[in-house]
Amino acid sequence: MEVYRVTALACVAGLSLAACSAGFSTVAQSPTRSAPPASAPAATSAAASTGPASPSLAPGLDSCVVGTWKGVHQTATNHVSLEPAVFTGPGPASAILRPDGTGTIDFGANGETLTATINGNVWTEVVTGSATFTYQTSNGSLLFSDAHGSGTQTLYENGIKNLSAPATASTTDQYTCSGNTLRTFAATGTGSTEFTRTS
Repeated sequence: MEVYRVTALACVAGLSLAACSAGFSTVAQSPTRSAPPASAPAATSAAASTGPASPSLAPGLDSCVVGTWKGVHQTATNHVSLEPAVFTGPGPASAILRPDGTGTIDFGANGETLTATINGNVWTEVVTGSATFTYQTSNGSLLFSDAHGSGTQTLYENGIKNLSAPATASTTDQYTCSGNTLRTFAATGTGSTEFTRTS
């Protein structure tokens, strides 16, 4: 039996990744021999068309964030052997922020893969699933509520499954938005995501 000391696994936090509030302390398990899913280009998820977008913006929303976005770069800090490690990946396949204050985030058919090299070992985190939510903006913050969905986050060391946990959501991201670029920052300081507008 090998002992893995993973103190936190990154979790979905609005549009960024941040450390789970209920992180893992010490995990002792025999490693399983399942490899991470093969990487494939992230599928772009389109929202179901229910007619034209609302002509007016709901109160409490920054019009810059409204649109359909694709992740282009993401960082998330996990703790491995009690030490922080920065994982990087492309970000979610799509994030849709509607003018009525509802949104959807989707990690694509094959999920998002983030990686880090720690003491010569390659660690891979695979985030899968999707969620719907409501949101508001205030003073550079995206405030999320009423989140519903499902997803998992699985951590591999050198291709061997280390642990898996349900994806969880936080309630706040900081953000900057200009033109076709949206950047979100986990309020806990443990991750960031850059998005480009697709529509």
